[in-house]
Amino acid sequence: MPPLTKADKATLDAIIERGLRARDSEMMRLALDKGADPDLFVRKAEKQRVPLWLYEKALERGANADLMLYSGIGQREKGIVELAVKQGKATLDDAQRPNRVTRTEILSDWAYRHYNPDIFKFLVEQGMDVDMPGAGGDTPLLKAVADAQVGRIDEILALGADPLKKNAAGESALARVQSMQTGVSTYFGENRNRLLRDMLKSLPNVPLPNATSAPENARKDFNDVATRGKIGVKKPLTVRRSKPEEGGGFNP
Repeated sequence: MPPLTKADKATLDAIIERGLRARDSEMMRLALDKGADPDLFVRKAEKQRVPLWLYEKALERGANADLMLYSGIGQREKGIVELAVKQGKATLDDAQRPNRVTRTEILSDWAYRHYNPDIFKFLVEQGMDVDMPGAGGDTPLLKAVADAQVGRIDEILALGADPLKKNAAGESALARVQSMQTGVSTYFGENRNRLLRDMLKSLPNVPLPNATSAPENARKDFNDVATRGKIGVKKPLTVRRSKPEEGGGFNP
């Protein structure tokens, strides 16, 4: 069979789109096997409910795993995300979303914008930095605080997010919770103190200052005296009353 021409590929790509509109999985499978663009399938399938095995077929035919990862996150479909990461070896760093030129999309931005707790947790467990700054410099935890999303704050904090991680302006999530106006959300205001306590609990304790500890030699001397030997009393102690001085004082 001669190599596919540009016109042949265009025809196969058009068949992919037709198959998506008709929800014809077999047509799409055949088109992919015959040389249709697998990345086109991934992009066009974002607004469709497509069987997971077709995404497996697209990966088999060379689809961009990073593009599939973003597609799965955008659809809030954990199965697609898992397929892109585990089978496609999608990258989980701060690289921009593939095939986007009009808007910068960092993975943490995209995962937050299309937030799904199970997917977000999976991404962190697979290696995504929970404190990855987005294009604007804010971490997911900082975004959740700015949006007064109490449940989301809890979930991201539970994944190990750092409340003291700062954005480009030098602001941390801890400081933002402390300073935000309670009027932004009644529920946020009711939970502010609890959120602050939880954030503080996630931070390590600062070591005690050395200046307050007793000198090493003093502690050693005390221990030597206390452990030098047993102290025993061989006979009962007798309290003797001294003779009062003459010429004054109080006589019992």
